[in-house]
Amino acid sequence: MLSLSLRKVIWSLLLLLSTRTAQAQAPLPEAELNTFYDQLNAYRTARYAPLPDLEALQLPSTFSGADLRALRLAERHIMRVDLVYTAFRLNPAFNQRQLNLSRIRNLAAGLPGLLQDESITWTLVEQTGCASPTACQPFFHGFVVYVARHATAATSRADLDSLTRKLRLLEKKRPKSAKKAPGKKVACNLPYTRFTNRQMARNLRGAYRCAERTAQIVKFELTVDAHGTTQSVRVQPTGKPLCTAELEEALGQSVVFASGFPINRRQFPFIVKGALRLPMGPWQVVGKPDLAITSFALSDSAAWLYRVFLKKKNRQHKYDYCEARITKAGELLADTAAEEMPLPPDANVVSRVMQRHPEWSKEVVVTDVTGSMFPYTYDLLAWLQLSALQDEKTFVFFNDGGCNPNCRYAALAVLKGSMCWRTSCHRLLIAQTRKVKTRCAPL
Repeated sequence: MLSLSLRKVIWSLLLLLSTRTAQAQAPLPEAELNTFYDQLNAYRTARYAPLPDLEALQLPSTFSGADLRALRLAERHIMRVDLVYTAFRLNPAFNQRQLNLSRIRNLAAGLPGLLQDESITWTLVEQTGCASPTACQPFFHGFVVYVARHATAATSRADLDSLTRKLRLLEKKRPKSAKKAPGKKVACNLPYTRFTNRQMARNLRGAYRCAERTAQIVKFELTVDAHGTTQSVRVQPTGKPLCTAELEEALGQSVVFASGFPINRRQFPFIVKGALRLPMGPWQVVGKPDLAITSFALSDSAAWLYRVFLKKKNRQHKYDYCEARITKAGELLADTAAEEMPLPPDANVVSRVMQRHPEWSKEVVVTDVTGSMFPYTYDLLAWLQLSALQDEKTFVFFNDGGCNPNCRYAALAVLKGSMCWRTSCHRLLIAQTRKVKTRCAPL
């Protein structure tokens, strides 16, 4: 009796497995295939050239089952599929769409689940650089499949070992002049306005004439020279009715500064940002004024010479204030004079943007440290090690579970691991990165 029941269970499992296999290999219905085709990206080019950043595998339009198996696509992480063909046709009645649908159907039959994988980007590429059968003969026709390796526990360990060795070598080569130097503290004050915020709001209400009364918050930006003279005024669009030209003119007349940005007994041009609540109140006497200065930013000339930090008021300071430091002569340009390090191509751009915006006192660096992102992880940590950790910053590292091939079918919002720190020590940061990078669990 027990043997008979066990036999029934085995046959039921075999039947269920065969049914699921048949469903997985069943061709996509014609209506769903047409819907899938209509949503594909498409572009034209004279002649197709593979993308340089990913490994490209070519599958001619006349591919066979053996050709498909030789590429071992089922074992690879497919990132993108391009279907490439030529626009030229001998018969005007030729239907390129039906041919493309047939080719996609044949490829999907050899790779079950390919069309259901939403992480794959599909693109139709039509080549227009030939106008005869002879000219079109050397042009490629078929699929170009872009793949990336699957990140496994073994490859993650190898990546981490390589990352550690490279960063240790970078630390040894790091010039002493490029290390953290607080520099000499110098005098710094925020630019002086001729009037208080309440007085400027009252003056603005009298100068701004506009029939529109839509309630809204308007942000504005003024460029001021070293003498405190306003050079330009720009009002950001709000999407609501607004007399922009009249408001910019009124702001230029009402928001007035008595000096430039004073640093180390010198005056520098600056940019000031503010916000305005419309419509403005009648007297600007009770409550907070409808106009407020929100932040300052130095020009490139001052940001290059000084490290300026904008501080909020606290127990020791009744008002917002600033601090500035300047390094010793010759040390300021050490980063540009030192031996070149393997930094990301845009590392200097990021540093200059940070220098131009000292009002960005709170910084959060969010990074994907999944196995497939390893090449970029090294670039990021090298940049942080050399230039970015002069002050404490907050870092969020997450791992989306890329070491599991099934993870690409999961929702993007589901993270396999994430951690957050606030630190100024790159060694601690690297150690914590290792923890998140190796945190990978099955779905």
